[in-house]
Amino acid sequence: MRRKPSAFSLVELLIAIAIVAVIAAILLVVFMRVKESGKRTQCLSNLHQLGLSISMYQTDWDGQNPKDQLLTRTPRKQYVYEALKPYFKTRDILHCPDQLKVKGFDLGYVYRSGPRQLGDEYKTRLGLDPMSVVFYCQDHLQRSLKEGRVEYVDFEKDANGKYIGIYQVVRNDTSTKAFDAKLVEEWVTDGKDWWLWSQVPAGVNYGSVIDRFPGEPWPPEFE
Repeated sequence: MRRKPSAFSLVELLIAIAIVAVIAAILLVVFMRVKESGKRTQCLSNLHQLGLSISMYQTDWDGQNPKDQLLTRTPRKQYVYEALKPYFKTRDILHCPDQLKVKGFDLGYVYRSGPRQLGDEYKTRLGLDPMSVVFYCQDHLQRSLKEGRVEYVDFEKDANGKYIGIYQVVRNDTSTKAFDAKLVEEWVTDGKDWWLWSQVPAGVNYGSVIDRFPGEPWPPEFE
């Protein structure tokens, strides 16, 4: 009797390739999610260490926080770093592992000590409620670079004008949390009144932007 050939048919081979491709696609998605989860976990760890640095600073300065906005490597924005550097060992904690890497441009974490400086009255150290956010990370928001402007970050918004992604924060009591960006409200001030970003009347010039997170009290100077 003649033996039947053991080779795969073309159809069987195509089916096998399709199955392998589907499995590879599934594994790639899982791998990317695990990788992103690891970055977010490291980010929260960095924020917690920054919160501990703030706590130690408060111990030395009668419960007050330093005044500034951003933690970056650019010389003109190193005030917070200079104030906190005695309280941590490495500058690696100043930067989210998921942050944008563009030569000459470094986002860093945002220090939410209060509104951006509008005058001398905002330059004093602040004492904040334990639930107030003191640092937050924007690097987990959906973003893109505008063509021809590599130094400019364009954070994406949905049809309702809300950011897409998550904010990761550390509170004044050193606890950390991740918030859906759609739950965070942006406020601006003209120096006298506060307005929701989406409700600023035409012609109003504002000099400050602040993100308010769910359940967060207004810092004292906003009352």
